[in-house]
Amino acid sequence: MEEIQTVCRYLDHLKQRYGLFLSLHPLRPETLIGQSELLRYNMHENPYCIFLKSCAGVWNHCVERQEKLLPGLQNGPYCGACFAGVHEYIYPIRRGEEIIGFISAGCARLPGGEVRLQRVCREYGVDYNKLSVLYQKLPEELPPREEMDTLILPLCDMLQLRYLQEAGPGELPGGEDAFFDRLLHFIQMNHTRKITLDELCERFFCSKSYISHRFKQTVGMNINEYMNHLRMEDAARLLRSSSLSVTEIALSLGFSDGNYFSTCFRRAWGVSPRAYRLCRTDTRYVTSKQK
Repeated sequence: MEEIQTVCRYLDHLKQRYGLFLSLHPLRPETLIGQSELLRYNMHENPYCIFLKSCAGVWNHCVERQEKLLPGLQNGPYCGACFAGVHEYIYPIRRGEEIIGFISAGCARLPGGEVRLQRVCREYGVDYNKLSVLYQKLPEELPPREEMDTLILPLCDMLQLRYLQEAGPGELPGGEDAFFDRLLHFIQMNHTRKITLDELCERFFCSKSYISHRFKQTVGMNINEYMNHLRMEDAARLLRSSSLSVTEIALSLGFSDGNYFSTCFRRAWGVSPRAYRLCRTDTRYVTSKQK
């Protein structure tokens, strides 16, 4: 849709022109961010957060805490800090008066945030030396609030208008559409680990054949292909925006074998991870089905 393309172009402009870290986060499964090109903005792209994401426990903790942002969002944008010591601006995404998500904008080290970093490493077994190096690469300060409001509030308005155009207040009451939104949301949030059909069937109370058929019919690829697609998109972003090694990127995305990761990346993008990093190409991801 042209409206979605406009939002994507504005997001890319903010990231490229101002070097901002931006991500969009729905507070529940839904269709605008979850099933459109806006999905590629549903993750933090700074290397520190990406590395933390490689630990399933940390990632689950992060996702679970997002709901706790809701009370603060009722009063509008604010500056907050996550449990891992990242300072950021939080802007509400609204549909009418209802808050249905938020925009994370900017990224900096929290004063005294090293204590939080140490706690995360102790609780989840994260490599402190690697994480500390990435943490020190974060900016020391956030951009001024006035500057951020000028840039981000128009994005909030664009998303709110799009939501109002897309659906009425009864969106996702139940039924097959709601089921698939929940299924897709779960896969998107967990695509860096191995998800089995047995796990999905147990979680969503349906048969393997139904999930497999419904997913292939809707997305155009099977679940494993889709998860690999998401991983390859993540890999390309990390190669462009971080100094993590190819092996570190492979491990952060759930690949235990670096050679297999390189094979998958070459199949997706047509070049090796190292060659991609050197040329920083914007080649569009092409699935095996499209090839």
